[in-house]
Amino acid sequence: MSWWLNPLLKEGVVSSGDYCLVSIAPDNLVAFHITAECSAVVLVAPLLVVGAFFVLSQRIRWVRALAGIVSMLVVIVVANQLRLGLIAWATQMWGMSHGYEITHRLVGSLIGIVGFIAGLVTLILASGLRRSKEDEGNE
Repeated sequence: MSWWLNPLLKEGVVSSGDYCLVSIAPDNLVAFHITAECSAVVLVAPLLVVGAFFVLSQRIRWVRALAGIVSMLVVIVVANQLRLGLIAWATQMWGMSHGYEITHRLVGSLIGIVGFIAGLVTLILASGLRRSKEDEGNE
């Protein structure tokens, strides 16, 4: 996250291992520990299971299913990066009590949910999942 966010924040962002350091005031750094729960893993895991069913399905070509999985991964990783970047930016702008708390708990959760839904829609569309002709005829 720090490589793309660093030029956008006035005090910059520094990463070290699992930590992201953001300056909230001169000589006052805040370190965020990016855990597994903070990462896209929580969003990706259930969708990988859906993607595995698509790969094993007889209705979808495996190449299309894999394209859907890759597209879904890109969407979720980008959404998660935007979420983490927004948290860092808001923390730098408004401090820990307002910036971090509001963006981490409320706005960040909303972005995570929207990213999950966008990833699922991308997986379905890129995989080419469609109703079968038999299903269409039964309506």
